[in-house]
This record gives sequence, structure tokens and C-alpha cells, in this order.
Amino acid sequence: MDGFMNLSGYSFRWLKACDLELLPAFAEEYLASGDALHVPYDEIERQLWELKDWNPDEPSSYFYGGFDKDGALVSVCSAGGAEELDGMFDGMPPVKDNILLSDVYVLPRCRRQGVGTCMLETLFDRLTAERSKAGRLGDSGNIYLSAFDEAAEEFYKSLGFIMLDDLSGIMAAPLNADLRYEQYEQTQRGI
Repeated sequence: MDGFMNLSGYSFRWLKACDLELLPAFAEEYLASGDALHVPYDEIERQLWELKDWNPDEPSSYFYGGFDKDGALVSVCSAGGAEELDGMFDGMPPVKDNILLSDVYVLPRCRRQGVGTCMLETLFDRLTAERSKAGRLGDSGNIYLSAFDEAAEEFYKSLGFIMLDDLSGIMAAPLNADLRYEQYEQTQRGI
């Protein structure tokens, strides 16, 4: 299986149309855990079907996933433009430089093993590399997301995110790994 791997037994990459067959099992296992309101199955399926008609091996530039050693989909997230956040916060970089992270799902059997962390870190590294390759400054821009509960908020804080708005749960972190780590260190020291 292609994809970046740095967690023993797992690989991470953009989803492809050929991954469509893995979605029903992922959604069924996730929903059976009882801790999910929904899985964005329809949206993932719609976009991957569009890719299938064009090129089944072409990676999606929106859905990113993690796979176990047997090739089963065990985590998924979406990373797209942050247009709906335009101008929401003072000092926010231009929209084209920001990423909106959403729909982060990790199967319960794979939690607390580093799968979610590794999926997001490899995603952020890839986004930075893709921006650099395209001639865009890789250090600019932030990643925005909504944390809907305390556990999610603590998880994202461990990745260098800070809370921007308690009411909406909007959090942000720099796309650049060094800046994220620096922000994390500052929050740990209470700066």
C-alpha cells in the first residue's frame, strides 16, 4: 500500500476512488461504537465517485485517511479551504493560506495508539510540502477546526492548537510544524 508510514503497522495518505469499497466497513464499525452522531459517508462517497469516473487512482485532495497493516481504513479526516472563516478573527492570514480541518474520525479500536496524532501530523507535513512544491510559502497559514468536547479539545491542544472562541470551539494552529511546537510549548508554560 502506498502512503507515508511512520507508526508501526499504519500508513496515511489521501483517499482515492479505489478506497470506496472500504467506506461501508469503516462507517459500520464507527457507528456501532455508539459514540458517533454520524460519519460523513455520503460526502466522502460522492467525492470519491467523482474521482472514480475520472481516474480511480488519482488521490483526493480533500479526504485523508489512515490504514492498518491489512489495508483497512481506520481513520479519516477532511482538510479543505477555510472560506467560511474569512475575517472571523483579527490577524487571520488570508483565506487562501488557511486550512479547515473537519470530520476527524478514528475507529475506537485504534484510539490512544497514536493513530489520530500520526494521521494529522503527516497530513500537515504533506500540506506544507505541497505548498512548498507549488511555490507557496509553506510557513504561512493556519489550520482551523472546531472541538466539540473536552477530550477533543485536549487532543488538539497536544498538537499545538489554541482555543480562539470557547462558544464555537474554534481552535487554530500554525501549519508549520516548528511554529506549532513553539505554540504548544508556550501554552504549556502558560505564556
